[in-house]
Amino acid sequence: MPIKYKKSSTDNKGKTTNYYMHTMPLKELLSAMDNDNTPNKTKHKVRNELTRRSYVPSQICSESATK
Repeated sequence: MPIKYKKSSTDNKGKTTNYYMHTMPLKELLSAMDNDNTPNKTKHKVRNELTRRSYVPSQICSESATK
């Protein structure tokens, strides 16, 4: 079963939006790691997801420098 980033939400029509960890953009995961208000349980999930994606911090620095 996929790991949730946050609780699912439903709109007025009954459509459910799921927030799974593997669907979150990298920038959103990194901002959650930097935020002091993020619970430790969520930070642990984010760390595991970044490890699963083989995240290397130098890759992001070089991408932002070229833009």
